[in-house]
Amino acid sequence: MASESKTAVVAALVGNAALVMLEGAIAATTGSAAMLAETFHSLADTGNQMLLFVGMRLAGAFVFEAMSLGVALHSVAGERRGVPRLRFMRETRDPTLPTVLLEDSAALLSILVAAAGLGLARVTEEPRWDAAASAVIGLILIAVASFLAYENYSLLLGEPATADHENAIRARLAADPTVREVVSLSTMHLGPSALLISARVAFRPELTTLQIEDAVRRLEDAIRAVVPGTRRRMIVIEPARPDAAPRAA
Repeated sequence: MASESKTAVVAALVGNAALVMLEGAIAATTGSAAMLAETFHSLADTGNQMLLFVGMRLAGAFVFEAMSLGVALHSVAGERRGVPRLRFMRETRDPTLPTVLLEDSAALLSILVAAAGLGLARVTEEPRWDAAASAVIGLILIAVASFLAYENYSLLLGEPATADHENAIRARLAADPTVREVVSLSTMHLGPSALLISARVAFRPELTTLQIEDAVRRLEDAIRAVVPGTRRRMIVIEPARPDAAPRAA
C-alpha cells in the first residue's frame, strides 16, 4: 500500500513538472495570460507534490522539526536570561516564542508517536496501533492548544506586568529623592513590550509645583529605563497624599 502511494506521488510530481515546462513554453511563445496563469498553477501543484513526497518520509519530518525546535530553543535561551524555561513560558508577555516552542515540541513528539504506531501496526499486522497513535497525537495537540489558549486569554483581558517588573518600577520610584511614598501602582500589558503604567506617588510636602513637574518627568524616564518598550504617554504619575494609601489598597 505504501509502495503504491509512493509511486502515485512520484508520477504526479513528474507529470506536473512536465506540464510546467510545456505550459511555460507555450505561454512564452503565444504571450497568453491564461496559459501563464495555468503555468503557475502547475508549478504550485509540483511544489505540493514535492512536499507530499518529503512528508512521506517520517525520518525527514523528524529532521526538519528538530531543526525548527533547535532554532526555537536558541531564541528562548537568549530571551529568558537564566530564568527557568517553564517559568519563562508562564511569565512572558510575548506569546510568539512559547507558541513556536510548544508547537515544534508537539510536532516532534507526534512524529515519534506516529512512527511508533505505524511500526507496531506493520509488525503485528494490527491496525489498531495506528488508530491508537492517532488518538495520542490528538491528545497532545489538545493539551498544547489548551495551554496556549489559557495563556493568550489572560493577555487579551489585560495581564499585568510580572512581579519582577512591578518591583523594579516601585524601586525606581521610591529611590527618587523627591518621593516620600509610592501609594499605589497598577500595570497592564497592551502588547508584548508595551505596558500601561499608573502610579500614585506622595511627594515631599516642601516641593513646589514646578519641582513636582520636574520630578514627574524624571520618574517617567526612570520607568522607561526599566520597561524600554513603554512610551512616555503610557505612563501616568498622579501626585497623592500619604494618607491615601489605605483607600488605594
